[in-house]
Amino acid sequence: MSDAHEKLSLLVEQNRQSNSGSGLYADPLNRGVSVAWLAHVFRMDKQAVQRKLGNCPVKTQRRRGDKMTTTLYDLATAAPFLVTP
Repeated sequence: MSDAHEKLSLLVEQNRQSNSGSGLYADPLNRGVSVAWLAHVFRMDKQAVQRKLGNCPVKTQRRRGDKMTTTLYDLATAAPFLVTP
């Protein structure tokens, strides 16, 4: 699991360096991360991530149109649900 942790750390650092904004939400990770993002970073199937996050608190939900809802999770809160800390 250290490989996933190293990749996550690298992605976070690259994201911080490339973002020119300021404030709390300048870093997109502070806004929350999606199931698809978590599945990609932790190299898991989206359905497995959704199943494991069943009891994880949601940071925010965004509606897109009438039927589409994007659920975002806090990365630090969601990670222990996906891997053994």
